[in-house]
Amino acid sequence: MNGVLLGVLASVLAVLLHVLSLRRLSARWRLPSLVALLLLCLGLFARVGPHDGALTLEDGFVAFVLAMSFGLCYALLLNGVIHDSPTLALVNEVQSHEPAGMPVEAFGAFVARHPFVKSRLDALIDAGQLAVDGDTLVLTGGSSRLVQLGDASRAGLSRVASYGVSLAGGALMAIIAAAILGQGSAAAFAVAIVAYGAWWFIVLNLVQALESSLRVRLLREVMALGGRIPIAWLEARYNDRSLLGLRLGRLRDAGAIVERDGRLFVASRGLRAVAGFFRLLKKICIGRLSEFESSPA
Repeated sequence: MNGVLLGVLASVLAVLLHVLSLRRLSARWRLPSLVALLLLCLGLFARVGPHDGALTLEDGFVAFVLAMSFGLCYALLLNGVIHDSPTLALVNEVQSHEPAGMPVEAFGAFVARHPFVKSRLDALIDAGQLAVDGDTLVLTGGSSRLVQLGDASRAGLSRVASYGVSLAGGALMAIIAAAILGQGSAAAFAVAIVAYGAWWFIVLNLVQALESSLRVRLLREVMALGGRIPIAWLEARYNDRSLLGLRLGRLRDAGAIVERDGRLFVASRGLRAVAGFFRLLKKICIGRLSEFESSPA
């Protein structure tokens, strides 16, 4: 179990150090710095850590796999912390007016303070996934392959079915591999299940991002028109009022947000808990409750 202990300790320390340094890091260096911290902490604990006897090559491999797996899980969670979800932003706004409730007419002011479409377009341009040619946006080759990967990711299955099949099938394969390669030991089963669970979480988040994120939907719109699209046309089709209005309508249809006497209230306990969890993470990691707030001095 030396490898398991080493991997867990290294990933925990690396994540803590990354969170402490996060506000000083530019977006470009967030992921590279995390990888560097994971490797540094692995080396530190391999040299002075609380392991039983000399480490073997197998211990090192297990520790590396677990540390990188947990590190990538944290990186994906951090992405959801740094970048606002339109749905959770709406929930936070409604909750900020409690106990009186959010006046329906305050929705316009909320939209003005949350320019989701512009921020996502700017991010795509900065990342080189879209290029600006005069008054037209042009799709790059790498971006088209990314969209095609998202379209093929479910292999014709519904979303829920594809997630269930991938979880059950992958877990079964992990158990079989542990039984064959690990000679049925409890430690081998534990490592296989933990590592598989981490990577299933990673792949699940990537697939969800490819299917439902605003950035990918914007790329799909450009791809559908042959890879070139007028900026004015895209901005007219995708604007913050329609985007956030659609999210609000879905929440109201599901009963998660209700209207009473011209004011909105969050009725879903589950949604309140999720929003509260991410507000806490935002305060800890970036010191503010929204990507559209000014950075703390």
